[in-house]
Amino acid sequence: MKNVKYQGNGELMKSMSGLMGSLKQWIQKAGRYTLEESKVLSIRAKEAGHLTALNAKKHRLNREYQDLCAQLGQQVIGLSKSPSTDIIGNPRIQELMGKADHLSAQVKGVDQEIDHYKQDCNQEVDKVQKKAA
Repeated sequence: MKNVKYQGNGELMKSMSGLMGSLKQWIQKAGRYTLEESKVLSIRAKEAGHLTALNAKKHRLNREYQDLCAQLGQQVIGLSKSPSTDIIGNPRIQELMGKADHLSAQVKGVDQEIDHYKQDCNQEVDKVQKKAA
């Protein structure tokens, strides 16, 4: 095949140059968007991992609390059958109630930690998105 040179007035080359410039801008914009989304996905992946650990801890604490409540119930039933009427003043009951209060406070602390971490991650995502805009 023979090389044929285009002998027009350059209009085709100008329109091709404009098209290439538009395509380049679109590719750059897509690249920035992809970078932004990868940062957001990274934040959300860290959030998911951390929240999974916190939820596992909360589940463990709730299970311990339920076991403790079962022990407390057994103690109350046992004491209710005895001639002593002071169930609340019983040292074992007091000990179990103290442990239950402590576990309940720990569960609330984990709940607060979960809420704070979610807020922190949402703020990080907002910063990434504002910076990209």
